[in-house]
Amino acid sequence: MPGRTSSIHSIVACTVAAEQSSRHRALKFKSLRPTHPEPLLPNQRMTLPARGGRARGNGLFLFGAAAGRSVCAIKPILSVRSMAVSLEYYQDVLGFRNAPWGDESFTSVNRDGAGIYLCQGGQGVSGTWVWVGVEDVAALYTEYQAAGARIRTPPVNHSWAYEMQIEDPDGHVLRFGSEPRADLPFA
Repeated sequence: MPGRTSSIHSIVACTVAAEQSSRHRALKFKSLRPTHPEPLLPNQRMTLPARGGRARGNGLFLFGAAAGRSVCAIKPILSVRSMAVSLEYYQDVLGFRNAPWGDESFTSVNRDGAGIYLCQGGQGVSGTWVWVGVEDVAALYTEYQAAGARIRTPPVNHSWAYEMQIEDPDGHVLRFGSEPRADLPFA
């Protein structure tokens, strides 16, 4: 997408307990950005790299787990009242891409290899909160202001992330966050 200034790294970040620091921050996995250009179908699995390698496929990552017991992807499924309205918002305002296999009842919207499933009339309730790790939330905030996104809160510096909140047409809240800013106090 021309003019895009920030990329999404993950929708949720995962790691095994032995790899977690006492203060978990999702963007420690910047090198694990997915490289596969197309979203996975719900029944597909992503290929996990050797420790320190790059992930193939999309979704979210868990590395270093025992073979056969690793979590390969976590992608939220958001219930929407109108697929057409939601797709217009996610594509035209938030810069996501609709999966080529999607239909009027179920699809995946994706940006930079990370995605969220949308399901019309089922699988959840409105008001779900989703954390989305991004490279630079300040740049994304500027992009979303210009596009007319429903901004609940502008970026705020927390100990876990520099984060803003965006609301979609169904009341779901997307918490976009990047690394905390060293030049700002925590809220």
